[in-house]
Amino acid sequence: MLIEHNHCFRIGLITKLHGKDGAVVLQLEDASPEEIQKTGYVIVEIDGGLVPFFFSEANASELNTTALCIKFDEIAGQEEAKELPECPVFLKKEKNEDITIGEHTFSEDDISQYRIVEKKYGDLGYIESIEKYPEELFVLTYQDKEILIPVVEEFIEEIDDAERIIYLNTPDGLIDLYL
Repeated sequence: MLIEHNHCFRIGLITKLHGKDGAVVLQLEDASPEEIQKTGYVIVEIDGGLVPFFFSEANASELNTTALCIKFDEIAGQEEAKELPECPVFLKKEKNEDITIGEHTFSEDDISQYRIVEKKYGDLGYIESIEKYPEELFVLTYQDKEILIPVVEEFIEEIDDAERIIYLNTPDGLIDLYL
């Protein structure tokens, strides 16, 4: 199963190799060393694809509190690890809870099968996910741009379960912010 970018969040960047056993230095941007050490895995972007790497060793640096020295289980030596420096590193987002809109309840898998049709713009495409920032937002891509639309009952004109379409009438300018 492919790991998709919209199901992950970036936590840092592999900056260099460390030693001859294939260990790498992960410079953290949005996580603490303790959080990463607990997971036992990270997801590395290699040539645009996301690849999970598991580890049993991840040691925090004493000199740099936002860096980890990680020895991936799958990497046996420096030669195998040489492609990893400058690769972004991610973790998988936790599954969102079900979302309720009026009388409709959707799981994350269900909602990704629905399209958004906006009154002024027409078909905006399929919902990719729902994010919580603290309010819930539909996330979709329209004209190669990520669009975030608040999940607000006042914007929703109709939910057509048979056609899997959510019809919206958003405030003037909301979609324009992203285009």
